[in-house]
Amino acid sequence: MKIKNPVLRFGAGLLAVALAITVLVFLLYGVGMLAEKGPCAGDRSNIPCAYDWEGFGFWTAVLQGYGMAFAGVLAVWLLWFSFRIVRWAGNRFFGPRQQ
Repeated sequence: MKIKNPVLRFGAGLLAVALAITVLVFLLYGVGMLAEKGPCAGDRSNIPCAYDWEGFGFWTAVLQGYGMAFAGVLAVWLLWFSFRIVRWAGNRFFGPRQQ
């Protein structure tokens, strides 16, 4: 579907960006809440730790989720980078792979 009116195009683009940001924030919130489940530090009971019980808020969970997502992306990037380095070293010192 093509929108020819520039005002409607701007509105549709703004709505799409706002929807994408909202979805991303709630996904990061979910990841942050999953990361925080488990016994609380210094707590002697087996009650799972949650942000609401400990006085943390929504944005703290979002930041925790962002940190967890960043760590995952960084780990995947490091694996890919090490694969490329090992492949380059193999081609450099042992010649290109024969098909």
